[in-house]
Amino acid sequence: MTPINSISSKKRSETPVSRQESPKKKKLINDPAEYITNLVEVKALLSSRFDGSSNPAQKSDASAEQKPTYTIENGLRKVAPYWYRYIAHAKERWFGRTVLEVFSSEFKGKDSSYYSQAIQTQKIMVNGKATTLDYSIKNGDIITHLMHRHESPVPNKKIKILSLAKLSESCWFLGIEKPVGIPVHPTGKFNFNSLLEILKHEYGIHNIFISNRLDRLVSGVMVVPTSRKAAQIFARQLESNLVNKTYICRILGDFDSDSPVICNAPIRTIAHKLSLNYVDFENGKPCSTEFTKLFSSGNTSVVLCKPLTGRTHQIRVHLQYLGFPIVNDPIYCNPSVWGIGLGTRGRLPDLNEEFLGNETYFSSDGYSLNNKTSTKDLHSELKNTVPAEENEMSKDTQRSIYQTVINNMQNQIRNNLLSTFSEAFITPNNYPRLHKTSAPNLNNNSSDELGKNANDPKYNCPDCDYEEPRDSFDVEEMGIWLHALSYSGPNWSFETETPDWAKPEYEANVPDFLLKSIEHIQNSAKK
Repeated sequence: MTPINSISSKKRSETPVSRQESPKKKKLINDPAEYITNLVEVKALLSSRFDGSSNPAQKSDASAEQKPTYTIENGLRKVAPYWYRYIAHAKERWFGRTVLEVFSSEFKGKDSSYYSQAIQTQKIMVNGKATTLDYSIKNGDIITHLMHRHESPVPNKKIKILSLAKLSESCWFLGIEKPVGIPVHPTGKFNFNSLLEILKHEYGIHNIFISNRLDRLVSGVMVVPTSRKAAQIFARQLESNLVNKTYICRILGDFDSDSPVICNAPIRTIAHKLSLNYVDFENGKPCSTEFTKLFSSGNTSVVLCKPLTGRTHQIRVHLQYLGFPIVNDPIYCNPSVWGIGLGTRGRLPDLNEEFLGNETYFSSDGYSLNNKTSTKDLHSELKNTVPAEENEMSKDTQRSIYQTVINNMQNQIRNNLLSTFSEAFITPNNYPRLHKTSAPNLNNNSSDELGKNANDPKYNCPDCDYEEPRDSFDVEEMGIWLHALSYSGPNWSFETETPDWAKPEYEANVPDFLLKSIEHIQNSAKK
């Protein structure tokens, strides 16, 4: 049962959270900010005035000696492969185990034969010296691995510098507009292809303190302090609820309130390794989001969102819970993960729903894996793929329901079905680069400047035999219809233009399987 205080409507004149600073708080800067919008001036100021004040805690994995070689190919930003030395300090669980055993069991990106050869050719070393296959790791050992690194491409979209706001001589905020598909920090398969590194190597902006970030799938305003003092001031403004954040999104269905709605449903992470979150009234963390409908068009609506707290995926989860998930969200608007009801109002899937585990339901081109496994058997099979700490079925009924969702999400990732979901939204007008209008010309034997056959879907790297797919579709390239429209504080503000997909004239392509979800959610609400 939904607590009565989980959702509320309010008049526009009401203020859901006090914006008054506590008298006990440290005095914040109140003079109006001065803005510099000329990019040349911004770069000059950030490279001279703040030189030497970089944040050591935010240094990326990229070596200071290394500089990336960026290339643009078919609308994608690519990084030329480079040699990179990974450094790891011996963990306690490694003590007494051989180097080969540790690499083979804990780093699944390569097989045992690769690691064996890497040890023998001194690409893997211990304490800066060559090692052997049977060397036992000891406390204090430093293990290095020289590897030919291939980063995943990101969309070739410019990071827009909005302005540099001067609050005082020692406090400046940089406002930027982050494109969709680019991670903020180096992580996993991204290093030089991250916002932090692109700003450094292409814009000459080094000395910044990332204090708030957007998910890779999300675009919009980011506020970047340029000194430690500025970062502290921004943090205090966030803690004092003095920062107003406004997002815009396109949601599934006709938002059923013309006045603002506040959702106070608490949220928690139900699978950390998947970064999967959901509403949990017993164990979730308090959070609040205000939603205001702008307009409805067909089977979608465009809504303004004002998060009054800052939980992970807060806007996405609250909209899902209300029954209006972001239309093209491959996680929270995905029936193969949440069931046909999409997790509305706490109604989660169970093993009896007909399409749980149906790996072909979202294919936009009719592609089928022809999986004949029954739903029950599939669940039994998939539970072994979930991390051990998340695979234990609690006696709590709610936990067992979450486990089904986790298994479904694991299955989507394992079979690359999140990209299949996103492909259903591609049309010639909205994503022309990704829209395939004709089959490749197999009679064309030309090669590009890198010596790769233009019609070969992948090529092998001559240095490491890495197989790189060509022009593959990636869900991160399209992102989701969620955009940070503006951020503002007591004496500063940054704002972007409304994205095309949030305008009334935009024709959103809603797949048939989501039209069924709309009907199901509406019928359930009447009961």
